[in-house]
Amino acid sequence: MKGITKMKNIIKVAGIQIFCNAPKRKMLEKAEKYMEQAFQNYPEIDLFVLPEQFYQMDCYEYENEVYGEYKHGIFEEWLSQCAKKYHANIIGGSYAVIPEENEKTEEEVLKKVYNRCLVMNRDGESVGHYDKIHLFDAFGVKESDIFIPGNELGLFQLDIGKVGVWICYDTRFPEIARALRAKGAEILCVPAAFYSPNADQWDIIVKSSAICNVTPVVAVNQYGTLPNGRSLFGRSRMVDAKGLIIAGMSDKEGYFIGEIDKNYTEKCRKENPEMENRRMDLYKTWSE
Repeated sequence: MKGITKMKNIIKVAGIQIFCNAPKRKMLEKAEKYMEQAFQNYPEIDLFVLPEQFYQMDCYEYENEVYGEYKHGIFEEWLSQCAKKYHANIIGGSYAVIPEENEKTEEEVLKKVYNRCLVMNRDGESVGHYDKIHLFDAFGVKESDIFIPGNELGLFQLDIGKVGVWICYDTRFPEIARALRAKGAEILCVPAAFYSPNADQWDIIVKSSAICNVTPVVAVNQYGTLPNGRSLFGRSRMVDAKGLIIAGMSDKEGYFIGEIDKNYTEKCRKENPEMENRRMDLYKTWSE
């Protein structure tokens, strides 16, 4: 990657907590406004993390906007420009992507879409994407009516180390975090649109993901009230490898900034070598 120096031990992270309540271009302007504010106050940010579906949500209709867009579209170009502008890696929240097999059927724009997180390096280059694996078919919601589930882990090599990604409801399935940890993840990032009354569960799940995997977690949620009355409660947070809160926000839009100390993470892993202490010989028999 161009312009990359040696691996850093102190990772400066900015989370952008916003609410999707405007047309797509307005949402990009809002997100960039808070990124700019964070950058002006902390110009050496290594990683931005955005929330799930902040760009466009299926429950809104603005200016006859189609829900979803093709890859290499407006959103991806904007994300690339932001990465270059701020010379920062970006976990791009998520947005709806029309699958490739539908690209030639313009008149039938889409039936279902992927809930996709794009990951950009500092040079504005896409290093890959993660499609939400566990669709939110629970609590009276059925995401499988809209989305296609992904089937691959989201682990990305950046200049700050290996970063694992999952999206919102995936958090309730500890297998993902454990698999990412086993494959070498050094930081775990969770774009989300978690809503009330599950705020207390959110806090517990985020912290337990960090504690059980001895890995820092950056979990960025939306904040606001949807047209159906559901409240997205915010409470974005960054926790260290012991589950202690480093930084975060409560109930407003904006940004938060914190630092992840990779040396401290390594110290925690030496104190609690949970990967080495696993009993894989037993686990395999339990799943047979």
